[in-house]
Amino acid sequence: MKFWKIVNEAAEQAELLLYGEISNSTWWGDEITPRDFKADLDALSGKDVLVRINSMGGDVFAAQAIYNMLKTYKGKVTVMVDGLAASAATIVMMAGEIVTVPSNAMVMIHNPLTALCGYYNAADLQKLGAVLSTVKGSIINAYLTKTEDKCDKSTVAKLMDEETWLTADEAVKYGFADYVGEEIVDMALNGSALIVNSLKFDKVPNLQGLRNHIKVPKEIENKLKNKEDVKMYKTVDELKKDCPDLCKQIEDSAVVQALETEKARISALDALDVEDNPTVHAMVTSAKAKGLTAESIKDFVTIAKDNAPTLVDVVPESTTKPEEFIKNQIAGNKASGVEGVKSAPQDINSNAAEMEMKAAVGVMVNALKGGRK
Repeated sequence: MKFWKIVNEAAEQAELLLYGEISNSTWWGDEITPRDFKADLDALSGKDVLVRINSMGGDVFAAQAIYNMLKTYKGKVTVMVDGLAASAATIVMMAGEIVTVPSNAMVMIHNPLTALCGYYNAADLQKLGAVLSTVKGSIINAYLTKTEDKCDKSTVAKLMDEETWLTADEAVKYGFADYVGEEIVDMALNGSALIVNSLKFDKVPNLQGLRNHIKVPKEIENKLKNKEDVKMYKTVDELKKDCPDLCKQIEDSAVVQALETEKARISALDALDVEDNPTVHAMVTSAKAKGLTAESIKDFVTIAKDNAPTLVDVVPESTTKPEEFIKNQIAGNKASGVEGVKSAPQDINSNAAEMEMKAAVGVMVNALKGGRK
């Protein structure tokens, strides 16, 4: 898709959209060359044209060619900066008899740049510097066709040296534009990328200069400065009184989250359970009641699985219920004095519930082992 487009050809005034990169040659098929641009412009047969610009610029010589075509065009040329006119795009902007920049649009001018690849001596670089100075002079001449009543050559040159971002008011002040428009431009800065009217521009030059112009809207800024407009809540009750609906949403969300968390905890514990192993089953049941997680007891469960016998091993033909069997074995264990045997020293920082679980494992394993025939 080309970065430019002519619309409303049947109307009294055609619209020419210049959105994207200006180029003197085509690489990807979406650029516009001056040759193709002239063919389409001539097809309008002198009809008045509104040129709408949203571009970071591009090739200065291509922009100069488009500028000259518009300046010599038979019909009236009006320019509207839809979001951004930067670098070479500002040259095309100067072709408008009337130039309007919306209040939140931007204009950026800077010195011409070039890229180098290879090996050069001092004489080569001096020649290149002279060429860039000449190009800068040609750009200034284009600017002065609009700005000479408000801004002289030395001022324009200084603005270019400083790579200046201009607001709509500043563009009018220096003579780059005639009017500040009331249109609203959708503009946002995302990292180093500038998004204007849904068009993304990467590698924005002088990013800090642009950041200084993108500010919080005045009505919001005024509220932030006015302390009485910003109420600080110190208690939950105060917040509930002023914002009951918001508090209800927060509470409902917290309940749902808590239920999901508890459901996941129980599910993980169930995955560890072995119902025909009384020790493991008792550990899992205890963990559920005490709020422990599967992660906190999994090592104990592994020990119990490796050392504690299952009900089939202990009472293969017994009709005794598992709960009664465990109670009988623990009672016998107490009578034998095995509970008096101390376990290995524990880490004083261990969780109390986990320490209790460790002791329970020892008691149950000893009791079940004592029940083997």
